[in-house]
Formats: sequence, structure tokens, C-alpha cells
Amino acid sequence: MFFGVVSDLFVVYYEKNEPIFPQQLLQLNATHFKLPSGELQVHLKAMFEMLRKEDKIKLAVRLESMNEQHRRYLVVVKTDGRQDTEENMIIGCDFDSPDSKQCTIGMVVPIWCTTSLSLDGDGGFKVIVPNKYNHTFKPVSVQAMWCALQCLHRCLDTAQRYNYYEGSLYLTWEGYYTSHIKSDHRYITEWQHNEELWSSRIDYLGHG
Repeated sequence: MFFGVVSDLFVVYYEKNEPIFPQQLLQLNATHFKLPSGELQVHLKAMFEMLRKEDKIKLAVRLESMNEQHRRYLVVVKTDGRQDTEENMIIGCDFDSPDSKQCTIGMVVPIWCTTSLSLDGDGGFKVIVPNKYNHTFKPVSVQAMWCALQCLHRCLDTAQRYNYYEGSLYLTWEGYYTSHIKSDHRYITEWQHNEELWSSRIDYLGHG
């Protein structure tokens, strides 16, 4: 396993699907893992600490925000499911400011076999589950966007291979993270935005 950090993108690679848990990550020495410096280091530590012990981060990418102080990340989390097959979920993580050490969850989106992915034509991409989710994500760089999209395509391939459909016994751990959605309502609104809301960049700050 090794870790790659490029600007506002953090990717975790696994060899032979060997598990790496949050407490193990923080104990790795510098020959195995060199933490990025500054803001990203603080935020990554908080993201790992919010996980259940059996879950792992595959990728974390910073997204654009309507508030320049607000830091938001699309985090792809995986776990071994009921049949020892990989299950994946998108978790939206929020930080009030660049130096905030408090990570909250604002969105949870399981990757089902019916999920679809597409570019939105404006530096972002969509994650759609028919009749349920329609989210648009805009990473802060094109490189981060392509890495995130490639990672999610692999997750979708897995969901389709094992027929992970909503209402089944797969991805039941969604309930744990959904019950921990505690971000400010303004951040939750931003996670739920549609293209019209994003393109108009409505100044929602201070309202509600």
C-alpha cells in the first residue's frame, strides 16, 4: 500500500486489498507514509478519525465552495461487506475554515449498481441514482476531477459486478454515517445543490 498526495487530492492505494485502519495510518513511520503539510494534514487526520474502525479511505478530493473559508471534501470510503466483497460510499466532509480541526459529515451517497456518472461540462461531474440522488461535484482542479471520476468508475464497476441494489443487504453501513450527518445546514444545502444553484453562486451565507 502507498499514499499519494498532489495539491488538494489525496489518494490511497492498496496492495492485495490489505486493510489499513485509521489508528494504523497514524502510527506509520516516515519510511512508509509522509503526511502532507499544513491544512491538508490537519484535515486528513480528522477525516480518518471520523471513520468506523473497519472502514478505509480510497480517495479524498477538495471541492469548490460558495464560501472561500469553507473547506469541503468528497471522500470515497470502502469497507468489506457481508460477503467479503468491497462496498463503496461517497461521504461529504466539511470544515468551517482552512485551520479547522473539526470534521463534520454533510452528505452520504452509497454507490449502487444503478448509480450513473457523467461530466457536467463545467469542470465537474454528476453522481445520479434514479429517483433518489442527483449531485454535482466540482473539484478544485481538473487533475483532481479526473482522479475522482476514475475512482468512482471503479467503485461503480464493483457495484454492478456484485449487483448492489438499494433495499438489499448490501451497504447497510450507510445508516451509521447518515446518522452522523451533523454539518451546518448551510453546508448540507450546498451538498444538495443542483446546477442552477451552483451556477448562480447564490450568497446563502448568513441566511436561515
